[in-house]
This record gives sequence, structure tokens and C-alpha cells, in this order.
Amino acid sequence: SSDGAASERGKQMAVSGVAMVTEVGGQGERVDAGRDVTKTPLRRNAIAGERVGELGLAFLGKAPGKVSIGQVAPGGWAEKVGISPGDEVLTLDGTAVHDMSEGGFDLRLSGRPLTFTLLTASALPGGVPEGQQLLSYEADASVAGIGIAFSAMPPAAMSVDKLQPGSWADNSGMQIGDQLVLLNGWRPADLTVDSMKSEMSRRPIIFVVMRAIAPPDVGPVIDEAAGDPVDANEPSGPNVPGEKEVATPDAKADATGPRADADRDAGHVS
Repeated sequence: SSDGAASERGKQMAVSGVAMVTEVGGQGERVDAGRDVTKTPLRRNAIAGERVGELGLAFLGKAPGKVSIGQVAPGGWAEKVGISPGDEVLTLDGTAVHDMSEGGFDLRLSGRPLTFTLLTASALPGGVPEGQQLLSYEADASVAGIGIAFSAMPPAAMSVDKLQPGSWADNSGMQIGDQLVLLNGWRPADLTVDSMKSEMSRRPIIFVVMRAIAPPDVGPVIDEAAGDPVDANEPSGPNVPGEKEVATPDAKADATGPRADADRDAGHVS
């Protein structure tokens, strides 16, 4: 059927020569608008693969109590994946720290691959750049399709390239150009094409994106002398294109009076 063909086309779109994972959402999807999480601790994941030896970190606290990152070795695995001192360890391979014994925690640390879920104060190494903000968008189980396409595939940097009109992503307020920071807690650099497809099919699904903060709209102000509204965002003054400078009475007098005659005599006025 035509609906089935459209659905199939929605699952993979060719954008800029890259096969993009996407699902097209219908009109009127129930949405939750983005939340500003610039200063909110976020859950993120990091995986130490089979070839990772030392993790390059030290812990504060012991399971089943709170365990956080105390130190990160320069150049080690933890630093490379963006783990920072102060990050709290929530789970190891999906098992909550508060459900582990101290010995069980240490035993899991020796296994590979090893997946950490952390609560981090900053999802970006070095923090959020000035003039930028982080926004979180969550689609729950009622959302069938996302309606989004990205500019590249992981592990490359990814940004929103297309939005399906009327889809969940479009209605939620996501914007073309939004830079993907986390997908269900995963940085694009830590994903593969296959793992991204898997995460895109999950519900709930959480996107954390970075976007430039829009400058405030000053809007029109009232010129108290003239009583007319003036748009503070528009240029003004004698150099504005399309406006003619109007000579004042004094200036007109200077151009025709005795002083101007003297200047003509001296060759200063052509």
C-alpha cells in the first residue's frame, strides 16, 4: 500500500549522500517540549571495549553506597571518553551500584566490555560553551515515529539536518542545526551505526542537543520626543541607506550667507 511504502521510506532517508536513521511521525503527535538542561546533571553512558586495559580512574566511596569519580588519569580511557571527577557511577553493565557489594563492584570493573552509566555535571568536556544551551527532548511509548534526519552517522559529529513537517520532532521544537550531544545517554562518538539504529527504536528516547542562545528581541520602543514607536533593532541616523540628510536652517544659512561667499572667493567652494 502507499502508506506502507511511505513508512518504509521513512525508516531510512538518503540525506547528503548518507543513509539516515529516521521514522516519520504522523500529524498531531503528542509532544513534550524541550527542557533547558544546561545546568542540570545528566545521565550518560560510556563503554570500555575489549581492548581497554586500565580504566584510568579512581573512585570515591564504596558500593552499595554512593560511588563517584575521584581522579582521572591524563591520557587514559576515562579522560578520552569524557569522564570527569565528580561524576557519580549509577550502574555497571546495567546493575545499580546500590544493588552491589563492594566485592561485586570490584569484580565487575575487571570485566570487558564494561558499560558505565554516570550522572555527570557536564555532558561536554570543558562544559557548555558560552552562548550555547543544552535542551532535552523525550519521546515516550506513545510516539511511533520521530521524524528526524541527521547530517552524518556515528561516530562522527551529528546535527539535525531535516525535520519531517508535522512529526514529533517538528512539533516538539527541535530545530535544523541542533547539535546532538547525547542520544539516550550516549555521545555520538561512542555509538556505531547499528547501536544508533537500536537506540532510535527505543522508547522512551531522549535527545540532548546543543543550540545557540537566541539574542533577545528588544522590540519597538517609544520615542518620547516624537511620540512614535521606534524599532530598536533597526539602524538609525544619517548614514542609514535610503534616508536623505535634511539640512537644518543654520546649515542652509551657512551655505548661502557671507561666510559661503568668502569661501567661494578663496576657492574653497566649487
